[in-house]
Amino acid sequence: MARAFIAVEPPKELKRSIVSAIPRLAGVRMLGESIMHITLAFLGEVDEKRVADLKVELGKVRMYPFDITFRGTRLLGTREHAVLCANVGTGAVALASLHAAAREACTASNIRLDETRFIAHMTIGRIKDTKECGPDLEGFMRSSQSNEFGGFACESFFLESSMLTPSGPVYTKLLEVKLRGWQ
Repeated sequence: MARAFIAVEPPKELKRSIVSAIPRLAGVRMLGESIMHITLAFLGEVDEKRVADLKVELGKVRMYPFDITFRGTRLLGTREHAVLCANVGTGAVALASLHAAAREACTASNIRLDETRFIAHMTIGRIKDTKECGPDLEGFMRSSQSNEFGGFACESFFLESSMLTPSGPVYTKLLEVKLRGWQ
């Protein structure tokens, strides 16, 4: 069994640029750049047979490469457990299409996903309790809505496994799918 997800990986330089644009905020634990990604689908625990089937199905996905930009931030979750995210600007519609294609591949591989609505974003920090964050977070959220963080050309997506360790998750790429249109 593997804990798995499907994601787009922004370039390290872009992730580093986004992290450097975020001030220290009380109550926010910033993620390491190595684990930042745009989640298309979280699969949970998946057995090896289904992972093998999913690799075949994901290989059938046909989309052209597209541009993704990050603009502004948002909080997702609840007051008790929230995440600080970089919003996707350009590319949100294409990511929604890629998410739908990933869902179809999962369905064809007998992997059931939850019905959570897809919101194109990259998690950059975690918050245990928003009440502990104080006015710094509120002020930052108001002032960061127009921040342009940059972008990249999305030319592939990945199937990855995640192993939880005491020092945080460790991700392993199981498959890279190149976006090459309908060739």
